[in-house]
Amino acid sequence: NISKPGVKIHGEVPNAIDFINQHSIMIVPLFSGSGMRVKILEGMALGKVVVSTELGLEGIDAKDGEEVLVSNSAEGFIYNISHILQNDN
Repeated sequence: NISKPGVKIHGEVPNAIDFINQHSIMIVPLFSGSGMRVKILEGMALGKVVVSTELGLEGIDAKDGEEVLVSNSAEGFIYNISHILQNDN
């Protein structure tokens, strides 16, 4: 069980679409694994801002700064998320 101040781990949710629609940003910090990430495509289809690693976006034809934001480090995630929260665009 991971416990960090300000971090809530939801685990399994009853309805993924409802859960995604409750949030404006989809953060996908994947640093290992393979295969296409269907939840990223669902988030994009629902108009969410997606922040992920290059690995997380593997197999998805999306460009950094256009359809998604790519972050490959903790500092990159912090920068991109801060930027999103400070800018409506």
